[in-house]
Amino acid sequence: MGESSEKAATREWEKFREWTEKEHGTFRVWMQQFEALDRKAAAIITLDGMLLALTATFVGTYLGPTMPVLFKVVLGASTGLILISAGTSASALWVNRWLTETIGLSGGVDEAFVHFRGSRSWKTRSFQASIGTLMIGLTGYAVSTLVLLAR
Repeated sequence: MGESSEKAATREWEKFREWTEKEHGTFRVWMQQFEALDRKAAAIITLDGMLLALTATFVGTYLGPTMPVLFKVVLGASTGLILISAGTSASALWVNRWLTETIGLSGGVDEAFVHFRGSRSWKTRSFQASIGTLMIGLTGYAVSTLVLLAR
């Protein structure tokens, strides 16, 4: 059976206290990189939420039976893409394991490098996918607005 969480936390803290100044510096760099990605993902989630709220507020009145099917399809697909963007950003914010825990399990900062790099790559890919789906969704919103104005 696994180690108790109290023992794991104690071992993690002991490892942290044994680090050299170089290891602490390396850890700070990794923390800054993860924090930057997390801030960006949180900003995208906020933007997605605002777009969805605006869509629900202003476009709901235009979804009557007289609206063209193309408008409804494009608007629906765009809204779905905005939701996917928010979900993808949320996955970038998901914490599988704390950095200090990863270091403790790996044996040291240098040994944890591979794990950190993998986590950073995952967060970066999730963030990039979120931006991509957001941009496609915004394009769909623009197209649906043009369809509405052309009517």
